[in-house]
Amino acid sequence: MPTADFLSALDLFFDALSAEQIQRAKLTVEIRDLAILGDAHREHYADILHRHQLAHSFIHHPSVPTIADQARALAGLHQPWLVVRWMQKHGLTHDEARQRFLPFDRLQAIEPASRNVISQLARTAADTDRASWIIVSNRAEGCAPATITDLARLIVS
Repeated sequence: MPTADFLSALDLFFDALSAEQIQRAKLTVEIRDLAILGDAHREHYADILHRHQLAHSFIHHPSVPTIADQARALAGLHQPWLVVRWMQKHGLTHDEARQRFLPFDRLQAIEPASRNVISQLARTAADTDRASWIIVSNRAEGCAPATITDLARLIVS
């Protein structure tokens, strides 16, 4: 489906929900189409999020720009809450990341830039009394519990 048609369908989908339903469920939109954050479609996407009071789900995944690039692309948009999903290391497929990091018992590929941008997003959300959810996969750095612990330290420091 062409990106413009997808965005129109997405808008219609959220038109069918009440603002109360969206707020109560804390709905977010996770995209995996690079074109949506590009110059041709970014404003339409941001408008959908704004009008329906939705949050963009920042995802760290090889199929989309980095979280820092997503944050820059949507810098002017008020996010009603923060959702970050750090799913896997850029440059690796799902299976490559899994094989590289097994048995997921230690950090193996720390990404300071990703940690910094995620912790900055979380601090900004906290400073503006917005809820945050940060989800980390073992395929991100090798050990999700260790990454979460380190991120928590960065957020509060």
